[in-house]
Amino acid sequence: TPVSSATSGTVIVNIAGAPTLVITTPSTPPTAGVAGTYTFVVTASTTNGSVIRDLTVNWGDGVVRDLGAVTGSNPVSHTYAAPGTYIISGTVTDASGTQVTVSTAVTVNAKLQPTVSLTAPTTTPTAGTDTTFTASVAAAANSGAVIQDVTINYGDGNSQDLGPTTGPSIALHHVFVNSGTYVQTLVATDTNGGQGTATTSVFVQAAPPLSVTISHSGTVNGLNRTETFTATVTGLGNSVVQSYDWVLDGVAQPPQTTNQITRDYVIGSGSHTTSVTVTTSSGDHTNNTITFIE
Repeated sequence: TPVSSATSGTVIVNIAGAPTLVITTPSTPPTAGVAGTYTFVVTASTTNGSVIRDLTVNWGDGVVRDLGAVTGSNPVSHTYAAPGTYIISGTVTDASGTQVTVSTAVTVNAKLQPTVSLTAPTTTPTAGTDTTFTASVAAAANSGAVIQDVTINYGDGNSQDLGPTTGPSIALHHVFVNSGTYVQTLVATDTNGGQGTATTSVFVQAAPPLSVTISHSGTVNGLNRTETFTATVTGLGNSVVQSYDWVLDGVAQPPQTTNQITRDYVIGSGSHTTSVTVTTSSGDHTNNTITFIE
């Protein structure tokens, strides 16, 4: 009868170690629209470990990035478009198929906005005249952005596009046609999509009507008195006087561009009349007449 013998042996099974991953967020909370640097430290296991095959990062905002077979410290830049709290997940896979996932949270602040201001004139403007506002525009500090466009709405149905304007004292000119109270809004937009807004308001008083008054003064010259007539015009707004048409005792004088005219009168000659018609650059006219006795 054959005799069988048992054979025994020992099998050693090594357990593969897992890689490690450490995620470090920026020391200063990041801002929406501004790139931040995140550090991923990947280390292969020193105990029966395999080489790193891949690191995949899910930023928590819908963006996933494959960093490949990285090891050691890996700074990676990422920009969040909107403020909020996001969970960053990193998954490390080694050559043996071992996976390790590490997550951390980051809170993203709202976008830095441009710094803007808008100041109304200190004196009450008049309808039809130039009104000057003062604006200041600057990109937010440490935002990495520049001003892309500046607009102002004057509140009377008119707006102005100033383009990429910046500065501490920007003069903005506007003419309000009608009296009333108007609200102005200044908006500056930067290259990160940030917006700075400033508002002010102004009361515009009604324009006085166009009118002219005549004054005169005389000096004696023997038997005559030399009279100098002066026309004073109000209610011009932004217009200027183009001509003064004088009529002295019914006789029209050549048109003038100055507001004075001189004539000699015999002392004791009685009653006289002087009139003037003013024509402005906007095509408006006004006139007046005085009567005086020599």
